Amino acid sequence: MLRTKIASLFSLPSCPLNFCSSDNDPLPCPPPREGACSRKFNQQSNACHCERQNGASQSHNLYNINEITTSNASHSPRNDIENSCKTHVPGAAATLPHRGEGISKKLLKHRGQSDVRKILKQVQDDRNISLKPTDSLINLFSYSPRKRCAFTLAEVLITLGIIGMVAAMTMPVIIQNVRAKVLQTQLKKAYSVISQATQQFINDEQQIPNPQNYTEPQTQFFKPLAKYFNGGVFCSNTECSDLFDKIISTYKNYPKNTLFSGTGVIENCLDDGFITTNDSMLIVLDRGTCKSDRFLLTVDINGINKPPNALGHDFFVFEIEPENGSVIPSGGNNSAYSDETCRTNGPLFDNEGVGCTAKALLDNDYFKHLP
Repeated sequence: MLRTKIASLFSLPSCPLNFCSSDNDPLPCPPPREGACSRKFNQQSNACHCERQNGASQSHNLYNINEITTSNASHSPRNDIENSCKTHVPGAAATLPHRGEGISKKLLKHRGQSDVRKILKQVQDDRNISLKPTDSLINLFSYSPRKRCAFTLAEVLITLGIIGMVAAMTMPVIIQNVRAKVLQTQLKKAYSVISQATQQFINDEQQIPNPQNYTEPQTQFFKPLAKYFNGGVFCSNTECSDLFDKIISTYKNYPKNTLFSGTGVIENCLDDGFITTNDSMLIVLDRGTCKSDRFLLTVDINGINKPPNALGHDFFVFEIEPENGSVIPSGGNNSAYSDETCRTNGPLFDNEGVGCTAKALLDNDYFKHLP
């Protein structure tokens, strides 16, 4: 809207004929009211004179020409509105300023805004332009399409501060949800991989793996079972004693308030060998020491080198059902362990969490609320 008004203001084809046209006159006389008088420039007084019909004349000393000429000698003539309608020949076309050229501060200082408004009002009436009361003369004549809007430094800093606060509040939750989803996916994958490997072993051997059928499980069951895993390698407890020592000395129970070596309750369930795979999964074997009727496979789903290395967090117990050879999660149906061990307020035992596997598989929010 403002651009349209500016274009209308500066689209006059020529100066009105009743303006003073001398080369020494930088500005027109005030536009006459209809039938009032005609304007002529007087060289001696450096002013426009209004000659009325009765012969009387009235001088309009609107500007001190000498002062304006001196004070604006260093300015471009196109930058000041006082040269906006100067003509060399009466009635000749005027040289108009481009949009974006400002009003001379010197002009406003000596004339005041009242006379400028009179001239602007006359042009407004002639061109049928509608201006709002809030339109500024300075902004109107100093508008430039080359101007660009930008944010201040304070606005940028405030915005960055708000973004930082929002990130600080939301990032921990996002990270926790991502970690929970990863652990849940790894647990389901481990369950699937162990079940498939055990079933393939049963299909090949035509015998249910349990302590009664395999009296020497390390050589008869665990070592042959390793080949059914991707890159599976079996390592006995004596061959990998350093691995056993690391598990006992660094892994914790479900509440994470004691190490496996704290009371030694679970230590006997982890001392019969290990199977490692190409996807960093670690399977710790028990030949029936903890539960005499079945084999136990306790799995670190993300590997020994990644935390938290705790029961019910990334270390879960699976059981091989002695009747049909199926792999069942501890704490579930037909499990030798109760899910009551999956708690944070129980006795201070290092086996707290052995019954968390079934709950972790069934509850989608399980990993979001780990202690």
